Amino acid sequence: MTESQQSPFSLKIQQFLNHISVERGLSPKTVEAYESDLTKYTNWLREARKINDVNKITQLDIEEYVRAMSSQAMAAQNLGPRTIARRIASIHEWNKFMLSNAQIASDPSAEVKAPKQSEHLPDVLSISEVERVIDAAGGFGSTDAVSLRDRALVEFLYA
Repeated sequence: MTESQQSPFSLKIQQFLNHISVERGLSPKTVEAYESDLTKYTNWLREARKINDVNKITQLDIEEYVRAMSSQAMAAQNLGPRTIARRIASIHEWNKFMLSNAQIASDPSAEVKAPKQSEHLPDVLSISEVERVIDAAGGFGSTDAVSLRDRALVEFLYA
């Protein structure tokens, strides 16, 4: 991308990516995820809110972005709650970086929270599955010390 094609946010994003890559030592995949999240966010800011300056971003803009990600318009992109939470975390980290480097006067994302994620309960083992695990650990009829210990540990873990 040439200098004239870059978005007004590109330099600030690149500085942040260099920081998390070099100074914090994050993995290349993590850096790519941050870059993707921040590029999508800043593209949305430019297109939907007509914002081209990090100092013009408000908490309301970020909250509107969260609503937009959660809305039907973004449903085609199949954004789940975890993706939205990750994108918000990327925005938080970027703003903290810019604040610590005096690129912005205040962090507009400080009070923005990710939508609640539903918690899924783990699947429960059936009785036959529990019996197979106990059998693998020494079974019900074993009387040697190692088998009894293994069985007790499995029963303790399952309890």
